[in-house]
Amino acid sequence: MVVGRRLDDATVLRVANLPSTAIPTRQLVDGLPAGIQAAGACLEDRTTIRFATLVQERLAGFVRPPG
Repeated sequence: MVVGRRLDDATVLRVANLPSTAIPTRQLVDGLPAGIQAAGACLEDRTTIRFATLVQERLAGFVRPPG
């Protein structure tokens, strides 16, 4: 996906064939849920998933916004 004239981070990771895991947070930005993306080295899929699990435990998981 092209954002303006730049490639977004997810596209760069896909093109480089690197594993990544999206992690929802309890933070809101302009009323919308925000998240982070963990990227790992080649063939380290389990590492990003484990990291996402640890982050979720630390942040107390995702909470649906009101509405």
